[in-house]
Amino acid sequence: MNVSTQKKYHPLYVLVTPARDEADHIEQTIRSVAAQTILPDQWVIVSDGSKDGTDAVVAQYAQQYDFIKLVRFSGNAQRDFASKVYAQQEGVRQINGAGYDFFGFVDADVSFEPDSFERLFSQFQLTPELGIAGGYVYERLNGSFKSIPGNRERSVGGAFQIFRRECFEEIELIPLRFGGEDSIIEVTAAMKGWQVRSFPQLQIRHHGSPETVKQKLQTSFMYGHRDYACRVHPVYLMGKYVRRVLHKPYVLNSLAGMAGYIWAFLHRYPQEIPDDIARYIKQEQLKRMGCIIPGKPRAGETKTHRVCIMAKYHYPMYSRLKQQARALAEAGIDVDIVCFQSKDQPKVEHRGRITVYRICREMDRDGFLKYLWSTFCFMTASFIKLQRLMINRPPDVLVVHTLPEYMVLTGILHKMLGKVVVLDVVDLSVELFESKWGKGKLALIKPFVKFAEKVSCWFSDHIVTASPGFKERLIQRGVKPDKITVMMNASDTKVFTFDEHRRVETITEGAKIIYHGTVAERFGLVEAIQAIGRIQGRIPGTTLQINGRYDAEYRTRLEKLISDLNLEARVTLGGLQSHEQLRELIRSHDIGIVPYRSDDFMNIALSTKMFEYAASGIPIVASRLRSAESVFNDDCVSFAKPADPDDLADKIADLCSDPELRKNRLQAAYQANEKVAGPVMAKRFIDMIESLLEQVNP
Repeated sequence: MNVSTQKKYHPLYVLVTPARDEADHIEQTIRSVAAQTILPDQWVIVSDGSKDGTDAVVAQYAQQYDFIKLVRFSGNAQRDFASKVYAQQEGVRQINGAGYDFFGFVDADVSFEPDSFERLFSQFQLTPELGIAGGYVYERLNGSFKSIPGNRERSVGGAFQIFRRECFEEIELIPLRFGGEDSIIEVTAAMKGWQVRSFPQLQIRHHGSPETVKQKLQTSFMYGHRDYACRVHPVYLMGKYVRRVLHKPYVLNSLAGMAGYIWAFLHRYPQEIPDDIARYIKQEQLKRMGCIIPGKPRAGETKTHRVCIMAKYHYPMYSRLKQQARALAEAGIDVDIVCFQSKDQPKVEHRGRITVYRICREMDRDGFLKYLWSTFCFMTASFIKLQRLMINRPPDVLVVHTLPEYMVLTGILHKMLGKVVVLDVVDLSVELFESKWGKGKLALIKPFVKFAEKVSCWFSDHIVTASPGFKERLIQRGVKPDKITVMMNASDTKVFTFDEHRRVETITEGAKIIYHGTVAERFGLVEAIQAIGRIQGRIPGTTLQINGRYDAEYRTRLEKLISDLNLEARVTLGGLQSHEQLRELIRSHDIGIVPYRSDDFMNIALSTKMFEYAASGIPIVASRLRSAESVFNDDCVSFAKPADPDDLADKIADLCSDPELRKNRLQAAYQANEKVAGPVMAKRFIDMIESLLEQVNP
């Protein structure tokens, strides 16, 4: 309503202000009220044992304004948050008569504009269901007033609360030792069907002295007590503390709050909130997180199991994740996926039983510090999303893909609820760290990497590894064998199918070689490019197509090498491709290469691309590593010496010149791959999940 063009609404209202030692600020509050376009009928100011001259200031103005009444009060000997409520109760008792339309609590250290009450009353008149109204609280920061982080339109702070009389009379003022009485007032009003709203355009300026860092931490610690006493839902609480990480003092603010909550829990502080209010508070908190309280299955209704998979990758680009989700869905299990979001991908996507939640964009992770920051951001966003999913419908099993292993700790609340947490070791951090950074200054961090892996394995209920070599290493480091299931990065046989129409003939020129996947130093692309240069004399016009994810610095090195060898027309550096695009690329090429270098990590890691080449019926040239030989023998793959471009070139040339050899190799590789192909690994995965579901608490 535009109050300037409408007949003025002039209701009667009364105010109560508890004050204790507010001589420095209460005069501003009195002047703000006295300047209102609509004055109160009564204003009771309760001096709660003030000793600093507050009484004198109020008494002076009480002589000037007949609606002000000073009440001296000393009802609560123990000073705590409940003292304010006792003073408010005394003020309510001192209200004379019953002829008022609105009631208000106003703190003794605030100020506001002269038309504040008139504007609020117009909102009450517009909305009959509005029971409590107020404004946004502003505090002084660097010389000017700024909106405080806790302001919400759905909540009215205790500094300035105006009630419709009918609403106020339905509310009981509950003294709480650790505070939170204003929140309880709001909840009670909402339970009675009233609306609660703060109006951002109405500024309530708080004039209290700014808190020091020490005082802020002490306040956060006490608020932790309050959260426990008010029975705040633990999931909502965790979300709140995560948000507080961004408020000064950064991180410490959240830690102090959590410490206060834990302290109250350990000391079993009394929880003074009535049961009905506590239940309603928890339900509202879950709604605010975007959650719905799940109902129990009806009689005779079979519960559908749910598995959540968290992976710091892209779906459906990441084959392992895609195959796991599909296997679960085909087994009648609902699946939630928490992963990265690519450009133009929706944040939430429903695919039958599979629901994909893309929580954030992938960040630049070149370099160790950038990698840690990227991981931290993903874990934080994932943790928040996981808690929402857990409330909406708790997944029976949470599967967390590495790297790093410690991401599995985001499942701590799942463990507390008796759910199963699985660590899927796609790569081993210890060996990979040694391969990438173990010889530089970062080598000092290796003990922490080992410790993180040990804690993560201990925390997990079960572990899945992408290769037998990974399982062996974890067993060597103390993990029990029966806690580990090997699920290789098998080819997706729904995408990579055998090419029955491939022509196997002698290749004398223009051989087409392909590599796809991660492009980094340990994958041997330098040797691959050198081999393409050296094979030109035997198989002129041979080309190499490289597609995948690049380390930025390494790509620059490759581009320079290509230029130095004058291979710009022979070597192409392409980007990431979908599985369907890769399938077509593989079919249009003659040989797939896996030129990995040999180190401790590469000798235990299995290459997904080898399985995809084998499933597609394309011959393979690969470095002779123990991991590759655990699946494919010399009848299946032409093995070359690692980091030897001459031998790699020879093996490629041999396959080109001998079509019979090429045909025999691709057929043998296809048969070997069938033993570990997608359907085999999918069944192994489902068998494991179904076994774990038997351990889940209902």
